[in-house]
Amino acid sequence: MKRLQGLAIGILSVLVATSASATEIQCKGSEAMLARYIGMFDEVFNGRKLDRIAEYTSEDFQPHDSAPGTPKGHEAIRLLVTNMAKSFPKRHLTNDLIICSGDLVVAYQTVEGTNDGPLFGGMPPTGKSFNFKWIDIYRFKDGKVVERWGAGDALGMMTQMGFKLTPPTAEAK
Repeated sequence: MKRLQGLAIGILSVLVATSASATEIQCKGSEAMLARYIGMFDEVFNGRKLDRIAEYTSEDFQPHDSAPGTPKGHEAIRLLVTNMAKSFPKRHLTNDLIICSGDLVVAYQTVEGTNDGPLFGGMPPTGKSFNFKWIDIYRFKDGKVVERWGAGDALGMMTQMGFKLTPPTAEAK
């Protein structure tokens, strides 16, 4: 945990000094791990090639930012990619910054797309576009991703798609 905290502080300091418009890669000495991450990113997340998931993730893959009850392993990635493709068929991720440290790859990304498909829970599509920032942390073991942490501006995305946050009324408290 201390290693993740230290890495996060380092990333934040780099992000402040880095332009998000151009990709920057800081992975000297971790080229093989970087190549695996880029392959997974291009083929699975942007290319939506579900048959390639097992090549890049371990059977016991653990997503740390998923909803309770989300499966583990290859099914977790398959579910994520499939659901995103249904709700946001033209979604595209761009790596703005990639940092490698030990067995970790950290990617600061721009996520853009349009809500052209039904949202989770069966809500109809809004047809509105979004563009927001996301950060992912992947831990590798034996050339495959074994863990993933992710966080981003989901509230900003929902606002761009037209959703409104309404504070609770006094009666609702």
